Amino acid sequence: MGEARKLDVEGLLTALVQHSIDFILIGGIAAQLLNLPVPATIDVDIAPLRTRKNLERLSEFFEDVHAALLTADKDGTWFPRTPVENWAQYSTLHLITDFGLLDLVFEPEGTTSGYHDLLNGSTLTQVGHSDVRCISEEQWVELKSSAGRPKDVEHLSMYFSEKKKRERS
Repeated sequence: MGEARKLDVEGLLTALVQHSIDFILIGGIAAQLLNLPVPATIDVDIAPLRTRKNLERLSEFFEDVHAALLTADKDGTWFPRTPVENWAQYSTLHLITDFGLLDLVFEPEGTTSGYHDLLNGSTLTQVGHSDVRCISEEQWVELKSSAGRPKDVEHLSMYFSEKKKRERS
C-alpha cells in the first residue's frame, strides 16, 4: 500500500459504490468532473452519510481497501475499524487505501450536517461504470468560500478569473 500509491479515482469510487456507501463527492475530483479550472488533486474527498448502517458499511470498505490513517509513516497507521465508535466521532478522516488517498469529511466547512446539506444540490454523475453523487458548481463555490484556506482562495481566484474570461467571449 503506502502513500506513494497512484490515485485510482475510478477504482476508489467503484469500491465505495460496491459497498453501498452513501456519500457525496466533494473537493478537487468533484471540481474536475464539473470542468472547473483547478489544479490536479492527490486525493478523493467525500462527505459520507453519518448513519449507523452507513458507518458499518464504511468499516467493511476500510477492511477491503486496507485503509490506514494517513500519518508520517509511509503506510499510514492502522486503526481499529470496528466498532465504528472507534473512528465515527471524528469530523474528518485522512486515509491511505489500496486506491490512493481518501478524505472522509463528515461536516465540510459551510455545512452543518454535511451529507444532508449537500444532497439536494448534488447530481448523479457517471464515473467509469458507477453513478456517484457529486456537488454542484454552486456548492463547490460555497464550500471553498467557507473553508477560506489559502489553497481555497487560490482555487476561487482561478475559478472567477476563468468565469470572467468565458463571459467576455
